[in-house]
Amino acid sequence: MEFSGGLDYFLETSGNQQILDIAVASVGIGNIPRLKARDREMGKSCEELIQGCSNPQIFIPEMIRLYKDGKLPFDKMITFFELKKINEAFDANRNGIVIKPVILMPTT
Repeated sequence: MEFSGGLDYFLETSGNQQILDIAVASVGIGNIPRLKARDREMGKSCEELIQGCSNPQIFIPEMIRLYKDGKLPFDKMITFFELKKINEAFDANRNGIVIKPVILMPTT
């Protein structure tokens, strides 16, 4: 997988190391979280947020702004699965078919 011109940002939510490696290479910052001096001089940075360690009053509005600006295609990143297809969801995620599977719980 390649990205023409590289990436400015990436949001990796699958926990798949292969996908993370591709994203890091596309940004061109080397291994996370260490940045080379040249990368820092070019204004590159790396911030790792894990399971809610961000400040939601800052992070959520920023995510919404990126979405509204067309820079975070959230609606294209998620795939919904009914609960009875949970195993398919795990397989699709593991095989890189979906970015973020969301399990729909029955309402009745």
